Amino acid sequence: MFWRKRGYAPQPGLRVHLEWAELQHGEIDHSLSVWTRALPQ
Repeated sequence: MFWRKRGYAPQPGLRVHLEWAELQHGEIDHSLSVWTRALPQ
């Protein structure tokens, strides 16, 4: 997967909820997964 090859891993239980407007649908809530990686030393 794109992010795993770059050292990122999904964080279970962490999600971000954002709303943005979509054409013909108005404001819609989106649930996004959080991916992190260790900071370089």
